[in-house]
Amino acid sequence: MFTHLEFLNIYYLYLQNKLQIKQVMLPIINEADISDFINSSSTGILIDFRSREIYELGHLPNSINIPACTIGFEIDEIKTQAEKGALISHIGGRFSDIANQISNPDQLPLFIYDDGDQLISFVLASLFQVVGVDVTILKGGYHSFRLYLKRFLQGYFWNFVIVGGPLGSGKRGILENLYLQGEQVLDLEGIAKKLSPEAFFSDVWQACTPEKFENELLWTLVSLNSKKIIWVKYDQPVLSDHALPQLFRNYLNDCPIIYFSRPFQERLDNIILEYSEKDKSVLHDSILKISRRLGVRRTQEALKLIDNNDINSLSELLLSCFDQLYNYWFKQRESDKVLLEIEDNDPNKAVNMLIDFAKDNLRTL
Repeated sequence: MFTHLEFLNIYYLYLQNKLQIKQVMLPIINEADISDFINSSSTGILIDFRSREIYELGHLPNSINIPACTIGFEIDEIKTQAEKGALISHIGGRFSDIANQISNPDQLPLFIYDDGDQLISFVLASLFQVVGVDVTILKGGYHSFRLYLKRFLQGYFWNFVIVGGPLGSGKRGILENLYLQGEQVLDLEGIAKKLSPEAFFSDVWQACTPEKFENELLWTLVSLNSKKIIWVKYDQPVLSDHALPQLFRNYLNDCPIIYFSRPFQERLDNIILEYSEKDKSVLHDSILKISRRLGVRRTQEALKLIDNNDINSLSELLLSCFDQLYNYWFKQRESDKVLLEIEDNDPNKAVNMLIDFAKDNLRTL
């Protein structure tokens, strides 16, 4: 069994002799190109050894961040803890969660990466392998992942169809029903909310970095078949200008639209229901984050309505504002891109209409 002191000795050697680490006799480590790494990593635990600050800017989706630099702090204290047999608990909760699984013979394999020089990955991978954990390193590190994603987007013709319509028109319900019927769907706002679950309204785009959103978006596309229709929920007026890769935005600007419409009052009722569940402080912060889109006058009015607990008027104000933005964007689209308008408020019936229309009118490759 690999002891705490053995762990310390190997890691301390790395700290003292960083440039010659590959000359040290360490276990043979598996390396994988990015495509193989992506295909295999879903079977195990994905670990990012870069710093927390860099990780927060962008990382491989579903990866766990264990900043290797923090393990090297206060070497004397680490020695003391190692002698007590308490090193694993000392070096941090998230690493401890992984390290404590090392003695489990049925544990999952590890897939690890760093910033690209792979020194950290080689050292820490060897520590895991000493205790019998299967480890694979990403060749080229995080940079190879970013390069792969951009090339992947460029390498295919994408069969996107926008599921459009103003705010509150039930597009998310349509997408959910399409998914349940085996269709390929892509919810851009849903991706942003996954990255920033506490964010609200259009400030989801402010709450995650462009790089992080690109990673999650393109990672999702990797799992989809470009030869079949991909239904996209694309609320352009509430998207941040920098949220989407330019090439992807070009695809969406050229693809067909299925437009869903609902009466204003019906949409307003949906928005009131959603906003009434939000804490006043969350609403306040969210309005400030979208103040550039609202303008000074409407921002001040919205904040006053929040202070007065007037959720109905707040909802009507915001819905009217984003209707103006959406209608402006929609009018800029070429009329021949709008293939079908659906007004039925039954999502099951609307989805059946959509699928039937697609079979007769939309191309698959």
